[in-house]
Amino acid sequence: MMTMMQRRKTEEELRHALSRGRASSPGDDGVTYAVQRLLQQVPGNPLLRLFNLCLRDGCVPRDWTSSTIIPIPKPGTAKSRHISLTSCFCKVMERILLNRLMYRLQDRLSPWLFGFLHQRSTHHCLVDLYSPLNRDSVVAFIDLRSAFDVANRDVILDQLVDFGIKGNLLRWIRGYLSNRTSRVFFSGALSPLCSFYFGMPQGGVLSPLLFNILMHQLLTSLPDISGTTITCYADDICVHSTSPRDLLRFLDSFSVSSHCGIIVSRDKSRIFTCCLPQARPVFTIGGTVIPMCSQYRYLDAPVNIWPIVPARPQDHPIVKDLLGRLQRRLMPLQWLTNNSSGISILVARTIYIAFIRSVVDYLSPALIQLLRATLKTLEKFQNRAMRIILGCPMSTRIVNMQRELRLPPLNIDIMVVDVPSVPPPWMLPTPDASFTPTSKSELPFLQQQLALEHIETVTSSITDPYCLYTDGSLQVDGAAGCAVFSPDMESPPAGWVGLRLCNHSSSTLCELYDVCRSETHIRPNIGFIDHKTSAVK
Repeated sequence: MMTMMQRRKTEEELRHALSRGRASSPGDDGVTYAVQRLLQQVPGNPLLRLFNLCLRDGCVPRDWTSSTIIPIPKPGTAKSRHISLTSCFCKVMERILLNRLMYRLQDRLSPWLFGFLHQRSTHHCLVDLYSPLNRDSVVAFIDLRSAFDVANRDVILDQLVDFGIKGNLLRWIRGYLSNRTSRVFFSGALSPLCSFYFGMPQGGVLSPLLFNILMHQLLTSLPDISGTTITCYADDICVHSTSPRDLLRFLDSFSVSSHCGIIVSRDKSRIFTCCLPQARPVFTIGGTVIPMCSQYRYLDAPVNIWPIVPARPQDHPIVKDLLGRLQRRLMPLQWLTNNSSGISILVARTIYIAFIRSVVDYLSPALIQLLRATLKTLEKFQNRAMRIILGCPMSTRIVNMQRELRLPPLNIDIMVVDVPSVPPPWMLPTPDASFTPTSKSELPFLQQQLALEHIETVTSSITDPYCLYTDGSLQVDGAAGCAVFSPDMESPPAGWVGLRLCNHSSSTLCELYDVCRSETHIRPNIGFIDHKTSAVK
């Protein structure tokens, strides 16, 4: 029997899992999320009892492992996209177990994984790619053919055991991956059921995490070569190296990892380099020759290290392609603002930021490589968009429109870097400090006089004081940081440089972190004066 605390926690998990369920087509049982929300309100909560019973026995009902595949034609091609309809009961159960698995496994997965994980996105992949790029870089873009469909389930279960997953949870996941059947619904007819012994369940909530576990097994089996970095998003793997020999040795190790069920796609995999292809060796993976290229699109972003200087800045191919995409996205916004009914400025601004400006922000790691004169056309495009949103004439000053809409200018000149982890405020050491109390009722010159007297009192009591200037602040856009400087002390090897903190940190945290950081620059038991706060630390 569950205790009351355990039952309350499980009910909260069920409520949270049901809140994540959107209105979507159900599986073969025809039960939707709305019906399950009604079942949750029945006395005794039979839905919760069902999930607890399945988890206790490690049992997965047969209808939960069956799905109906509906092919939807892709526009402009003869191909189709397969949509898999699975049981909503199973999806709710998967969401409950997904939160528990993520809590236990997220910190243990490979740091090279970026897909389907919290606070990791394609933008982080682009930053990790563009940061080390130089003229000697050799980059392998490896695409896995039908990776989700041919993944080895036994490897995933073995890795879960290595992670410490056992008991009822492991039995339920094994049952979830076993006995998978599907049938196709096309033109009003249903095909016979077909069993699948490999791959991840399409449309499953647990499938992305289980695939990440498979990729973790693959990445950890690869050699750790100095100067070679890996970025993996789903089945797209990017390997960066400055030595062709090291990259060759690294790619050879992929053949040993065939037990994971991966197949390298020669049609989509490429070796990117700025040098002439004939100056490089032939790169192979398991006997498959990977073609070389000087241009590549990684995660829908162009990879081009050195900027091209065309006759006119607007003729740059990357900027020209981007402007075409932005112009097509601006046309609906222009129609909405010119319509007789019209939309408000706030709604138009929201559409611009979410639908248009987001494209530029996503490609900022690639655009930073270009000359500033080349990006002028993007700034002109944003100025035009602001005039459309506000309905301003050409004579309106740009700075006024930016202030009205609170839009930052397109100054793409700072590369985003990894922010170091900062301990929470309650874990920061409390520095010893003394201060002179003042009040708002006192005049400013009296407060300044008291501060100067306090500084004089402290300096007279210290034989050899060190003066340090500390500052921590939070910007309007959420960027936080701190800095330390001393005119009396010898600068550290890296110089007096600032430090980026976690975005949207409080100003108090920035100040406290900076004060604690300044203590590392002085000897123990030696006081110093902060000229900014007029206090002895």
